[in-house]
Amino acid sequence: AIREISASRAVRFGGFRGGGYSAPCDEVWVLTIYDISSDNYSRHFTVPFWDKIEPSTTSGYSRHHNARAYHTATLVCDRYLVIIGGMGHEGSTDTVAVLDTQTWTWIGSDIKRSNDDGSCRPSPSGRHGHSVVDDSRRNRLVLFGGGSGTDLLRSGVDNSEVWELKMGGDEAGLRADGSLQPCWLWTQLHGTMVRDGVGNFDDSEDMDDNESSYVSGERLSPLEALNLGRCHNGLKV
Repeated sequence: AIREISASRAVRFGGFRGGGYSAPCDEVWVLTIYDISSDNYSRHFTVPFWDKIEPSTTSGYSRHHNARAYHTATLVCDRYLVIIGGMGHEGSTDTVAVLDTQTWTWIGSDIKRSNDDGSCRPSPSGRHGHSVVDDSRRNRLVLFGGGSGTDLLRSGVDNSEVWELKMGGDEAGLRADGSLQPCWLWTQLHGTMVRDGVGNFDDSEDMDDNESSYVSGERLSPLEALNLGRCHNGLKV
């Protein structure tokens, strides 16, 4: 994944280095576009330059599960690259990694995994080929769809879930010192209608697009769900 971090710079993270979904990596590269003027020829040149970054890690953070491909990378607060899901050595992953693009430091994502009574909070299953949209006004990331398995077409299933990852703190999601607020929360916004390998929906209730339980917001209609699954694109407009 590659994301713009300034007018002339973009950061690229991860991907496969080998064929057949092999050798996922956690490399970080920065692409900088330089504008060069030549007085001798009265011409203007644009020169791209790649620079490999070796990020440090905060205390207690492990990069063991960072290597992945078909993930999402979303820049929040014009500083933090939030990487969600993807496909790693053992198939789809549900892990979240955060890279501070000002200090080039991997930091832990403080996602609350249990309720106050000790019960486990639900969270998205491992997935790749999903999309994430930054809803900065509500201080949340919204995750759409994705698929499981160890490749794009021959294994796993597609899903049509929609989740929000609510980031702690105020609307900016930052502390006074510019660091991210702790205690992030996953909440499922729409339920699942699983699609099998040939595009059919596994739904126990035979309902059409106009029935009321789809309109309630808990489930997506078959028509809406067709837009999700793996390897779609989600854009905020």
